[in-house]
Amino acid sequence: MTIKKEMILINRCKKIILSMLLGSLLVAFTGCDGSPKSTVTILGGKENIKYATLNSDQKAALSDQTASPFSFAFEEEKPSDIQYLKNGEEISIDFGSNPPDTLSISDGLLDANGDYLYTSKEITDVPYVTKKGVYSFKLDTHIASYLSSHYEKDKKEFRGFIINAIWEKQEKKYAFAIQSNAL
Repeated sequence: MTIKKEMILINRCKKIILSMLLGSLLVAFTGCDGSPKSTVTILGGKENIKYATLNSDQKAALSDQTASPFSFAFEEEKPSDIQYLKNGEEISIDFGSNPPDTLSISDGLLDANGDYLYTSKEITDVPYVTKKGVYSFKLDTHIASYLSSHYEKDKKEFRGFIINAIWEKQEKKYAFAIQSNAL
């Protein structure tokens, strides 16, 4: 091999090594901190339910009556367009290949603006089951539905759910709203 060919080969190797180093630095500086990245799919029956990932300001304001984590559902659509599910239908939450270490789900009744109807005392914890990494629960009548003294046959109500998912290094909250039977 001639000296000229050796120099060309050395320069190519330097370029490859430099490209690999720059690629590694790019990955390091774009936020790869080892935190779990998750995508979540929420299904009501067999249809996707729209949800929002809450930011830290919304997390702090969950019990504050003036700040609604469900406003996204009521701003984007007419309230009557929010997905309707019958009591007894199943809601499932799938985090794909990255299920959280712990999970909690809360349920509260909402008004037509997406605000909680009642105080935090009437926001209930939702029991769920886990099968093959998918969390699910049956939609039951909310206990606060019985607070109204005016019975209306086939009355629908808005309900807001908060999912609190916790991994070792990260916590995320998701909110979604549906319509269901009042009783």
